[in-house]
Order: sequence, then C-alpha cells, then structure tokens
Amino acid sequence: MPQHKNSPFGSPSSSPTQQLKEGLKNMVPYLKSILTGRVDNKKTPKTKRSDTKKILIRVFKTYLLPHWPTISFAVFFMILVALATSAKAWIMKPVLDDIFLNKNTEMLSVLPFIIFAMFSVRGIAEFLQMILMNRVTSQASAHVRSQLFRHVLKSDLSFFHSTTSPNLVSKFTQVAQGVASTLIATVVTLLRDSLMLISLAGLMIVQDWRMFLFISTAFMVLYFPLTRKNRNVAEGATHQQHSIAGGMASFLNQSFQGIRQVKAFQMEEKESKKADTFFRNSAGAELKTVQAEAMRRPLVDILAGLAIGMTMAYGGQRVIDGSTTPGSFFAFVTAALIVYRPLKNLSTVGAQIQGCIASAKNIFQIIDSKPTVQNRENAKPLPKKHRKQLTIAFEHVLFSYPSKDKSSASRRYALNGIDLHVAEGKTTALVGPSGGGKSTILNLIPRFYDVTEGRIQLNGIDIRTLTLESLRAHIALVSQDIFLMNDTIAANIAYGTKRCPMTAIKQAAENSAAAEFIEHLPKGYKTVIGENGVMLSGGQRQRLSIARAMMKDAPILLLDEATSALDSESENVIQKSLTKLRANRTTLVIAHRLSTIRNAEHIYVILNGKVHESGTHANLIGKPGLYKKMVTQQKHGDILDTDTHDDLPAPHIRRVS
Repeated sequence: MPQHKNSPFGSPSSSPTQQLKEGLKNMVPYLKSILTGRVDNKKTPKTKRSDTKKILIRVFKTYLLPHWPTISFAVFFMILVALATSAKAWIMKPVLDDIFLNKNTEMLSVLPFIIFAMFSVRGIAEFLQMILMNRVTSQASAHVRSQLFRHVLKSDLSFFHSTTSPNLVSKFTQVAQGVASTLIATVVTLLRDSLMLISLAGLMIVQDWRMFLFISTAFMVLYFPLTRKNRNVAEGATHQQHSIAGGMASFLNQSFQGIRQVKAFQMEEKESKKADTFFRNSAGAELKTVQAEAMRRPLVDILAGLAIGMTMAYGGQRVIDGSTTPGSFFAFVTAALIVYRPLKNLSTVGAQIQGCIASAKNIFQIIDSKPTVQNRENAKPLPKKHRKQLTIAFEHVLFSYPSKDKSSASRRYALNGIDLHVAEGKTTALVGPSGGGKSTILNLIPRFYDVTEGRIQLNGIDIRTLTLESLRAHIALVSQDIFLMNDTIAANIAYGTKRCPMTAIKQAAENSAAAEFIEHLPKGYKTVIGENGVMLSGGQRQRLSIARAMMKDAPILLLDEATSALDSESENVIQKSLTKLRANRTTLVIAHRLSTIRNAEHIYVILNGKVHESGTHANLIGKPGLYKKMVTQQKHGDILDTDTHDDLPAPHIRRVS
C-alpha cells in the first residue's frame, strides 16, 4: 500500500521502525508549516480577511443575537465562575500570612466556610452557565437546519442535479451542527476564559504589579512571534476535512444503493479499494487537524513554564528582600498557575473560529444561491374563469439545461423550436426515441425550468406571469419515478391535498384500483409502507401515485411513462385507472408502450428536440415515418428505443419482459 501523503507517519502496513523514521522525516516540514502558518494545500480555497470578517458578523447576527437574553444570563454566571476562581488564589494570602505565620485562630475558624461558599458558588454557576449555553447551541443548530431546508426546497431542479443527496444530508447533520456547536464553543471560550483572565490578572496586579508586569512581558515576548501565523494550518485542514467527508458520503451512498449490481458484477474488491482510499484520505485529514491543535498546546505549556519559572525566581528574591509577603507571593503564583488554563483555552479560539467559518461557508453557499425559477414581481394567480378547462400551447420554445459555460456558442438545445397544442379536456401524447426531449417538455409546464426562448401558455396566458403556487396547484403529475413517504397509505394518498376526509381518500383508492390490495393489508389505510414504499410492489406503488393525483383533482394531468416498468397484468389494471383519471382533464402523456397512447386525440413524435411528426394515430400510421416504424415494432411485443439523429435511424430494439 502506498504511503499516504496526508499522513506524516507513512503507511499503516510499514514496520514500526520505518513508521518512526518516516514520521520524524515528515514532521520537520510539518513543524515548519505550524510555525510559519504556510499550508501546502493548493485545493484549499483561500479566505480573505474581509470575507472572514463578513462571515463572522453574519454568523453572529443570524445565529447568536436572537438568543441574547439567554446568553446574558449565562454571562452573569460566567462572571461568578471567574470571581470564584480568582478567590481560590486570593485565599492563599490569609492562609499563609494570617494562619501559618501570624497564628490567627479567628481566621482559621472562618476560613472553612469561605472555602465551602466559594466552591459552591463556582459549581452552581458553572452548571447553570453550561445548561444555558447548551440550550443556545440546540436552538441555533435547529435554526441553521430549518433555514437550510427551506432554501433547499425552493431551489431549482438543476441544483439537485448538481448536488448529491449524501452531500446535502451531510450539510444538515455534520456541517449545520458544526456551525452551531463551534460558534457557541467559541463564544463560551471567549467570554468565560476572558472574564477569568481579567479577574485573575486583576488579583495579580493587586498582589504585586511589578511581578505581573514581569511575567506578562516575558510570556508575550516568547508567545506571539511563534503563534500569530498558525490559523492558516487549521483552516486548510478543516476545509480538506469537509471536502473529503462529502465525497466519502456520496461514494458510500452509491455503493449501498447499488449493492445488487456490485455483487452481480463481482466488484466487491474494487469498491473496497476505492473505499480504502477515501478512508485513508479522511484519516490523513483528521490527523492533520489534530496535529495543528496538538502543536499549539505543548507550545503554550513550554512558554508558560518558562514564564512562571522566571517569575518564581524573581518573586522569591522579592520575598527574601522583604519587598512582599509570602502570602502575597503564593497568592500571585497560584493565580499565575490558574491563569494558565484560560490562556491555553484562548489560544485555541483561532482554530475554533476557522472551523466555524469553514462550516458557515458551506451553509451560506447554498442559502445565498438564488433560484432562477421564481415568481415575477407582478405575478398573479390564474384567473378563476380559467381554472376548470385549460389548454396548453408551446410557441417556438427553445430550451437548454443550465450549464457552467454561459456562452451561446457552446449552448446545446434540448428543445429547438417546439410548437405544440394540448386541447382542453383531451389527451395528447408524446412519443419518440429516448433523449429526444419528451420529459423536458413535461418539466417546462409546471416551471421546473423556464424556457430559454419562446413561451408556454395556459388559455393564452404566459405561465411566467402566473404565481408558481397557482400554476402548480392546477397540475397533477404521475411519473415512473414514484415518490412515496415512510408513512401510512392514507397519508401518501392525501399528500399535497389540504382537506382530506377519509371518504375521499377511499374513493380515490377505489378509482385507482388500489383499494383491492389496501383492504387486504393488516392495518388497511393505516399501514406504514416504508421508505419510498419499499413494502409494496411496483404496480401497487404506481396505483397509490394515481390515487394521489385523483385526490388533487387538478385540471391538467401530466403522465410520464407511468406504466413503463410494469408487467402486463399490472399495466392493464393501471390503464383502466388512468382512463378514469384522464376523464375531462387536459392530459399530456409520455409513453413508449403504444397501448398507453392509442386512444390519444393527438400525437406528437419528438426527435432531437423538434416535432418530427404529428397527427392522430390513424393519420400517422397511414404514412411512412418513425411513428409507423414504432407501431410495426410494437406488434412483435417490443419497445422501440432509437438513437437520436437528425435523419431517421436504424431501429435499436429494447425488449421488455
């Protein structure tokens, strides 16, 4: 196994001696990157300081300020924690000067109660502060996820085509939680440890300001020149982790969903090797992050040890000279030892902030993306007089799918000058080779995409002048890609319908021929069908999809190869259901099986994004052309699926069992 470049310790399969040699060899440049802040990571995007500031301000305003009352109470308890912590150091002076040196019995009798009160206040205050800030974390995390989910649902279909589901899920689980938890952790560290630092510094100044000046100067002279450039290392490692995590989630999801194909083609070993690469990359990125954090901590330890050691020597000499008392000296040293912890915590704030920024950038990239398909400024609902009988007209429609290359020269049109008419209350069919543009035509009607040129009209009204809510309320879609929720059968039939009495649900099931199998289920309409209806057969799932369309009772019906994946028996049942569903509706249907479109009033043959032929079944079968070839082929029980070329292609037969 080759050595992984992200790990300074070489391959896990190498011997311990080799690992040690490789680790020492690779640690030198890594130490250099820690001390200089230079990261060898060309793929990591650089964040300008101005961008970082804007992101931080936005994160605080959006996810922190709404919770300022809760945070204010938490800050109050943080102040109590800081004061109680400082009191630990202050108590050393009366212990040494009054009790051990001056033998003060009165102080000895009071001291235990002071110590008990001090520790009790600190413990209770710290508990309440943690509870309050954890509440803020939970609420901020819910806010991030809610904001992200609402925006994702409003995004264009092109957004989902360019983003894998696992990547999106990771945004909701890891990244969204990372924004909230890292933000609150940073705030807690800054507030709590800064308050503690101020409190202890004040005590040290009161006890001996000369020693405070000495130790502060010694620490700053040693610390800041070595650590001021370290934040780039943490930022680079965090970006790399997010990138690898998204790719790994996508790969794992793909492997698990396609497990039947993996096994059938005996690809287990190859997929395992791909997975090993992801796992090694993830481990290397994680190790890099840990190293960035680990190198800071011993650095603070060493510098703090030097500063405190020098202070002990300086302060001890002052006690010997009589410039200060032993109690003041030990109170000062105790404060110096305690202040080390908040100082060490504050040294990690830079890394926490970079982690928060990296997570926030992932979220804001999605939230800031604007859907291209949205309501126009003066969009209006469909007028009531047009809501029952609707005609659909395509007028010289050109359409190309969104692409990163915006130049018109490189644009490839999926539809190139489409003109077609769907009469009100009638069924119009689209047939033709796969990839010709039939599904694209269907997708343009509910404005899943907007036309590039030309227009689509409902009763003479450009659909872009209508509100999306009104337009889609008048359209029902039955697709071969059936969407069912992990819920009851009744909930799936009623999906998208506001008022759903049980009698209407049962009537829709009856009309779609779904009632016959629903009534045989143990819980009937209350049966939970699993994720995407996994407990049902293909025909049963399709019947539920038809029942849902019947419940919506929309005047426009779009059928996208609704019977393409069914056996003959299931197809016959569903064809009867579709006949009921099409009654008195303006229907546009796509099918390869001509039995689905035989009774259509008009047929369009779509080839290479253009209307190649059009007419009734009788007109088209009576003349040579692509449609006649398809019908001829159907007589042999096959489905014609030709390649898309400008001229009529030689037929390529796809047999369906």
